[in-house]
Amino acid sequence: MKYNGTNYITELKSIEYIVEKNSNSKVENHTQFTKLKKVERIILIGELYLNSVKMLKRDKIKVEYADPTKLNFSFKDDKVHIYSGEKDLPDIVLTKADSKNTVVLMRSGYTKEVTAALLDAIQELDILILNNQEAVAMSSDKYATACFLTKSELPQPKYVLATSGDIDKEDHKKLDEKLKQLYGKLDDELKYVCKILNGHGGKGVFCCRGKNIVSILQCLFKLKENCPILIQDFQEIKDGDIRAHVLTLNGKQKILSSIMRKKGKDFRTNLSLGCDMEDDYKMTPEQEKLALDAAKASGLEWCGVDMLPLQNGNTIIVELNGAPGPSSPINDPNIEENNCKFFEKLVEAINELCK
Repeated sequence: MKYNGTNYITELKSIEYIVEKNSNSKVENHTQFTKLKKVERIILIGELYLNSVKMLKRDKIKVEYADPTKLNFSFKDDKVHIYSGEKDLPDIVLTKADSKNTVVLMRSGYTKEVTAALLDAIQELDILILNNQEAVAMSSDKYATACFLTKSELPQPKYVLATSGDIDKEDHKKLDEKLKQLYGKLDDELKYVCKILNGHGGKGVFCCRGKNIVSILQCLFKLKENCPILIQDFQEIKDGDIRAHVLTLNGKQKILSSIMRKKGKDFRTNLSLGCDMEDDYKMTPEQEKLALDAAKASGLEWCGVDMLPLQNGNTIIVELNGAPGPSSPINDPNIEENNCKFFEKLVEAINELCK
């Protein structure tokens, strides 16, 4: 049987279910197990980082690529056959035997029906996928992530969810009541961090004052009524934010790397926006524990944990990233080589945790 987006639909469970599932039990119970023994083959689904992953061939790792925009596959007799549709790209065949040496890196397209169906089929073969769909669905929704962090008792900014129903033609009393939850009061000069729920790379994130927030939200809801906005209290960070890459497999964990993305004129510190970074940033023991706990609780095998070291000395979590990728500035002239070194670390860590 051949699957495609028109005759096969995989319905991801609701965000509410995912949050509930991932936070019902204690943090230490959330861990992923794999039959993988050693990484000898990587299947990359997604154009991002293709050249960097290809460089791993020098370590005798076979790399195969599938274009997520042209996916078509069949699943029969415990065999997944991915049709490339390109002359220069061979088809990919996966069986249960590949669970011992193969990793699938999924870089885009989780919400596409054919891709979701493909990942389901690959999981049926017990092949390790970085990352699993449910955990990615949770981390891709900023409100779901915030709810999850609350249930897992992990520190984060205060937050509320604003919808078009909170503002009508007559007044905005419902919004005012929500905003009071953040600071305990209303004030024109208070700062609010506002985020669309599915943005990434700092896009769809802005900061505004209390005197402007109503008019801005009215404008957004006029453009798109069904567009909830996550609103957080503004936290003054010390030097920048921390991105920690954490791998969780077989009940064991390893921090692959940690960087500090330095704050600049823009309150957003995303590398994709051109911010500078401090590589090999030394976290405190408390920050390391926070990163490990958040990653383990999330259900993400490879988790990017974003933390804010605050002026008051505390550290809070601001985001969990289910498709983090290596951390390199966009203007890095050696970006592919440096990204390849990151993937080498990733492979080494996978092998270490699978022993």
